[in-house]
Amino acid sequence: METDHKEAAKTPSCEEAYTINGQKLRLFSRRWKVSGQAARAAVVLVHGFSWHSAYFQELAEALSEAGYAVSTYDLQDNKGHGRSDSLLGIRGYAKSFDDHVDDLEQQVRIAHGLHEDLPVFAFGESMGGLLLLMFALRPAARDLLRGVILSAPVIAVADSVLPPKPAVAVLRFLAKLFPRTPLPSSEIKDGHVAAFGNREIALASLEDSLVLISLPFLVMHGTEDERTELKHSETLYSEARSSKKDIKRYNGAKHQLLQDTPEITAAVISDIINWLNEQVAT
Repeated sequence: METDHKEAAKTPSCEEAYTINGQKLRLFSRRWKVSGQAARAAVVLVHGFSWHSAYFQELAEALSEAGYAVSTYDLQDNKGHGRSDSLLGIRGYAKSFDDHVDDLEQQVRIAHGLHEDLPVFAFGESMGGLLLLMFALRPAARDLLRGVILSAPVIAVADSVLPPKPAVAVLRFLAKLFPRTPLPSSEIKDGHVAAFGNREIALASLEDSLVLISLPFLVMHGTEDERTELKHSETLYSEARSSKKDIKRYNGAKHQLLQDTPEITAAVISDIINWLNEQVAT
């Protein structure tokens, strides 16, 4: 594991660096330090599909002011405007979701190395929430994370944005034959590309594994989310075996809670900080 600090920080409180992952790809990261007080915990932020780490600036600065050391990174092979390397130089292509989960585990371990005596939490939005849930199923997660916060996690994509069931079987077959070929969204009306631009996300489902989730968590969801339905977060809340679990519903909110109305986004950030404060205090 190596880092390159040649990138200059854009703000006094934010540092930028590169980390080399297990595939020898450079992953771009941002870190916000706590100033004026001792850090209470570390928080790793994981963005969704087509986004990047700068998206979290407002949340990261609020967490930093509340006493939390924050780190985030650009996912590899992401179709957004991130600065991480892409496998084989092909944007939007990854061999497996496990590659993303491996990168997430590495980032959590880096947070532990930087803050040895502090608990570490993680926040994931949309696909980032899916990656966190996949990581939570790994044995290492119990030792590495005190808890997770999930914003509209992709437990299962809303039926309204999936292709017809016969088409799903065809897509799975084609994905094996042509894993790097992008699917033209115009071919399937209201298809999964319209939801996230990525077939593997759309066809993923963790519903059968939710009972195995044991980490403390807070799941947050908007009632007007048209990409990932609220009912799946409610299923996670009811079925997970976690002894500490909470759910927050936001009336009128859509998929990206951190990009909603100023009032909703402020409420979401406040709820995140309050939940973290409660976990650190126990």
